[in-house]
Amino acid sequence: MTFYANMVQESPQLAIAHCNLGVELFRQGQYREAFQEWEKARQLEPRWPAMLANIAGGYYQLGQYQQAIDYYRQALQGDPHDLKSYLLLGRSLNRINRPQEAITVLQEAERRAPGIYDFRRELAIAYQKAGRFSEAEPVLRALLQVNPRDYEVALTLGAAREQQGKYDQAIATWQELLRANPKMTIAHYLCGLAYQKQGKPAQARAAYQAYLRVDAKSDLAQEIKRQLSRLPATTAPAPRQP
Repeated sequence: MTFYANMVQESPQLAIAHCNLGVELFRQGQYREAFQEWEKARQLEPRWPAMLANIAGGYYQLGQYQQAIDYYRQALQGDPHDLKSYLLLGRSLNRINRPQEAITVLQEAERRAPGIYDFRRELAIAYQKAGRFSEAEPVLRALLQVNPRDYEVALTLGAAREQQGKYDQAIATWQELLRANPKMTIAHYLCGLAYQKQGKPAQARAAYQAYLRVDAKSDLAQEIKRQLSRLPATTAPAPRQP
């Protein structure tokens, strides 16, 4: 901080000094001051891609995704090989529910650097958000082959299958996930919903009760209790005649 502050004092026309001081200020939580330094850098070097990406990153970390998108697009105009900006641009678009645009960005990133895990993961999320489940599924399967412990990917793969009406495959995916990571209890709930759609109330009840045994007080638990109340009551079979 002291080094860059001194550099700014000694060379106020040096854009990199303002840019780097802004980075240090942002790291210390002085966001307004950071953006002020970045704006000074932008005035000195309006098209400098690294500086534009820094501004975009600041907005991204603050959850101001539209501003981040605008600056990431500018950064990529100056440096179309900046892979991190592609990723965070696609992620920002996903965050504000613009998946079709995210798909275009991430496909271009995949074209430039094929096979990068984070790009393909974000692309699968975009496909899912766009309702393109049949395209999301093979990407998610490939990701799990690379990293079987990415439990969020497994959860999403089950959802992609369920959305295509592949209920048995979806349930099998979530059950495998639960065997690998019993803490992913939301998978019990998703299995219950899939069983209901199949018209299997007994299996749905068992799945919901499995969730409640782990967590009976969450907001989702209250929804599960409502789902249980809607299930038809189970009755014991009548005894056979001798």
